[in-house]
Amino acid sequence: MSRVLFGAAYYPEYHPAEFLKTDLDLMAQASFSVIRVGESVWSTWEPDNGHFSLDWLQPTLDGAHERGIGVILGTPTYAAPPWLVRLYPEIAGEAATGQRMSWGARQEMDFTHPAFRFHAERIIRKVVERYADHPAVIGYQVDNEPGLHLLHNHGIFQRFVNRLREQYGDVQTLNEEWGLVYWSHRLSDWADLWRPDGNVQPQYEQAWRRFQIDQVTEFIAWQADIVREYARIDQFVTTCIAYDRPAVADDDLTRRLDVATGNPYYAMQDRLALPASA
Repeated sequence: MSRVLFGAAYYPEYHPAEFLKTDLDLMAQASFSVIRVGESVWSTWEPDNGHFSLDWLQPTLDGAHERGIGVILGTPTYAAPPWLVRLYPEIAGEAATGQRMSWGARQEMDFTHPAFRFHAERIIRKVVERYADHPAVIGYQVDNEPGLHLLHNHGIFQRFVNRLREQYGDVQTLNEEWGLVYWSHRLSDWADLWRPDGNVQPQYEQAWRRFQIDQVTEFIAWQADIVREYARIDQFVTTCIAYDRPAVADDDLTRRLDVATGNPYYAMQDRLALPASA
C-alpha cells in the first residue's frame, strides 16, 4: 500500500437505511479514501445458528465504490452473538479460575475453545467469500483490538502446563530454573503447579503472560490464514491493536499480517484545551 488512507469506521447497520446516501456523500466531501465495516455485528451476519444474512452490506460497498472510497472488511469474531453462548455456555471466558465472565460486553469468550473456533471459522468464511470479489474491498481486518483479557479457563491452564512440560522436561528442572525453593514453592509433580489467580512469583507471571500472548498471536494468525484463502492479491490483511491490552506483543502479533495498525487513544478537543485540575 503506497498511499496514506484517510477515513473512519462506519456502521451502517446502526442507522436507518435512508441515512446511507447522505453519510457516503459527506464522506466523499470530506475526502475519505477508506472506511472499515462489518467487524462488530456477528449477530447481524448470523442471526441464529447456521442462518446467515450476508446481503445487507452490499449497498454500502456499492455506494463506497461509486464514490472512490475503499473498504476494509472486518471479521466479526470479537463480539460473539448471544445464541452462541446460550448453546455453548462453556465458551465464556474466565477472569479467574471458575469465575465466568458475564455476557453483555465484548471479547468475553474463550477464543481457544473448539466450539468457538468452529463457529468463528464458519462466519469468517461466509463473510469473506461473499465480498472478496467486490471492487470496493481493499483489505481485511481480522478481529479487533485482541488480547483484552487474561483467560483462566481450564483448557487454557492445562495447555500452559503442557507448554512448561515441553519446555523444561521435568519439575526438577522447572524448580531450578524458576528458583522455586523460595517460599517453599518447589514442585514434586506437575499437578502441584498452582493456578495463576493468587500468584506473586514474577517468573511464573512472565511465563503466564507470554503464554497468553502466544494464544492471541496464534488466534490472529489463524484468522489471517483463513482470509487469505479468499483474498485477492491486491488485498491486505491486518488487525487493530489497542496498546494497553495485557495479552498482546505488537511485534509477534503483526508478523503474520501485511499491515500493522493500532489505536492510540488519547484525549482530544476540550480535554486538551481545558484539562481537569489535579
